[in-house]
Amino acid sequence: MSAPTFATHFSRSLFDDFVEHSREDVYDESGKHRPGPVWDQHLQTSHTLSGRMAKALEAFLNDKRDFGLQKAKFVDGRRFLFVDQWNRFVDEGRLESTIEHERFIDSLSHALLTSNLTLATVLRDPHTDLDATYAQVIDDMDRGNFPWFRTSQRSSCYVTGQLLGLIFKDWEPVVGVLNLKDKDNRLTPLSAPAPEPGVEHHVIQAPSGELLLCDLVDIDAFSKAIRDPAYITEYSLETAAGCLRAAAWSARLGFMSVTVGNTSPHVVKKDGLLTFASVEEKHKVHGEIVGRISTDRWWATAIDREILIDILATKVSRDDAERQVSAYIEEFDVPVVRVRKGQLHLYHTADHEAMNRMACPEVKTSGYYELFAVLSDRELKWTPQQELAESAPVQSSKAPTP
Repeated sequence: MSAPTFATHFSRSLFDDFVEHSREDVYDESGKHRPGPVWDQHLQTSHTLSGRMAKALEAFLNDKRDFGLQKAKFVDGRRFLFVDQWNRFVDEGRLESTIEHERFIDSLSHALLTSNLTLATVLRDPHTDLDATYAQVIDDMDRGNFPWFRTSQRSSCYVTGQLLGLIFKDWEPVVGVLNLKDKDNRLTPLSAPAPEPGVEHHVIQAPSGELLLCDLVDIDAFSKAIRDPAYITEYSLETAAGCLRAAAWSARLGFMSVTVGNTSPHVVKKDGLLTFASVEEKHKVHGEIVGRISTDRWWATAIDREILIDILATKVSRDDAERQVSAYIEEFDVPVVRVRKGQLHLYHTADHEAMNRMACPEVKTSGYYELFAVLSDRELKWTPQQELAESAPVQSSKAPTP
């Protein structure tokens, strides 16, 4: 079985159509496009050609799948949308969602074809040897070596915060970390999956024993008082690593604030524990549901009333701080839960979805759809559920010997 060739699907006539389109004179002396029907037709032709080239690439890659197309390695535990799409495409030949599939193929086609320097600049030169250029494009695609490959979806990994990039070597995708300070924009390939996130442990304070439950405290003076000087310049809340840092900063100030997504978790109280979880309505939970947090901003916060007043008092008078807290509770109907005064132990994970993969004997999750965080009046021990499953004794199916 001979190796597939891009020429099967990317015909010379399609290449010539692209050349003709690239050489259309639709710009004035200043470099701006000329408005009117000529420009409108140019855009329509661009759209049509892009679609034809994307279909050619898709057909070629499906041929490569049958021949043995490679998936990206070492991406477990990371979130890089384009690579996830690539791996699913290698497995199935298309993505389940038609819209997502079309966008993936269009993005891949743009990166490999329409933005390729060979097809973007050389073709505009009337002296270009088109036979040699077409042959070079076919050879490049057949070999699958793209050290410059970039897509518009390149971004920070949500879990690790690493800026990830992608190149191809013999059509094998290589994912690596990009260093923006490197003028050559070189990529350091990943060599191992991301480590499984562990449970984070912080200690917060409950001097009054009255915990306010909300998404983020909506008091202007509070927001100003707790602002981390390193926020934005050193980390972003668009990554789990950044959210983890923000949660640690809040804990140092004496309260809990963790990301939970757009989930509006319930808060369940039982035996010195407060668990923050999505509760299945038809199931009974282990404890009393004492509140629910409307997570318009995707966070869950638990802060002692006295801690909140102390923080506000750094910006306003203490009397005014007390008035603002009372008004805030009344205006927003903020749940207030009584707990034992003193220290509380906070447990959560960098990626809130990872909390479901952890287990603690004292935390009963029956009736929970998803667990996000736990506040406890004592220290707890957590173990990955996979480790528990692997260490569990195997039940024998044999009848006991008489």
